Amino acid sequence: MIDRGISAVVAMPNHDKELEKSLRQIGATYKVIPIATSIFPAENTAGFFEGNRIRKKWRILKKEIKKYVSFLALLKLVKKEKPDIIHTNTGVVHEGFKCSRKFSIPHVWHLREYQDKDFHWQIYPSKEKFEKSLSLSFVITITNDILRHFHLESSQKAKTIYNGIMHACDCYQDWPKQNYFLSASRISPEKGYEDTIKAFSSFYRHHNDYRLLILGFGSCEYIDYLKQLSVELECAEAVEWIGFKSDVSKYMRHAKALIVASHFEGFGRMTAEACFCGCPVIGRDSGGTREILSQTGGLLFNDIQGLENRMAEISILDEMEYVSLAKHAQQVAVDLYSIESNVEQIYRFYQRILKEYVA
Repeated sequence: MIDRGISAVVAMPNHDKELEKSLRQIGATYKVIPIATSIFPAENTAGFFEGNRIRKKWRILKKEIKKYVSFLALLKLVKKEKPDIIHTNTGVVHEGFKCSRKFSIPHVWHLREYQDKDFHWQIYPSKEKFEKSLSLSFVITITNDILRHFHLESSQKAKTIYNGIMHACDCYQDWPKQNYFLSASRISPEKGYEDTIKAFSSFYRHHNDYRLLILGFGSCEYIDYLKQLSVELECAEAVEWIGFKSDVSKYMRHAKALIVASHFEGFGRMTAEACFCGCPVIGRDSGGTREILSQTGGLLFNDIQGLENRMAEISILDEMEYVSLAKHAQQVAVDLYSIESNVEQIYRFYQRILKEYVA
């Protein structure tokens, strides 16, 4: 955007040395201010409305105080900078929208998560009130499924723009592949790792030349549970726990397939990145994973048996079939999920907003 002549002022909730360095390098201004979220996290949701009335009122009061402090800080920043557009880069922050109404500035709400389906967050004060605010804003969603989730299908002010994952030139074609499947994400129950290990254990009985590589981090307790599960299912010797790696693409380039078993993925950065890397994806038939694979031609599954079957299908593809599958996914990824495509579409959306906006 800066290369296209747009000045950017970034409001961020805390200091982040790497992000601040990147912003300075591209000439963006930034300001650290209090930013409150309008959700109650999953770990608090179950007990939030339980207990006595005083506790309930006190929790709501604390949330309102944080939101008000956030609103005042952002209000001061907007008054100073006088932006043409306020772009809130997540659905869980509402104060950008409130400031836009105060100053009659167009607002873009960039929805990157379901909030309730994927993270089990409780939207505050309610999903209904949030959707009413969305109807008064311009909205970008990162998948059509999130667009539908917030009932924005008929809105003329909302559109889907897929995330920009890699540059169009960042494509890899490494053949032949090595005999391993890859899982790469935060290691937690909602990512479906239990299903992945169960399916792989059954596949491994007939394909003992294959391995399962797991990249990512998570709680020690949950990882220990998964390791014990692989021992019980007699596949522990073929499951490699790599840990966190900043360059996942290096592993994708040589994997037979990426497994995305998440129960509900808002978009699925790893899914799209695998396509750039010439790595077919086996993904759960839900959310953003379904949407991406229906376009790129990946393999979908619904249950553990289905995942095992998809592994088997990948393992018996001849080279010509495999390369054709990977190259098709790669071309679609360049067209839909490249950084260049993302920037171009958001830039055009900004131009449209400034032309059409009526306070």
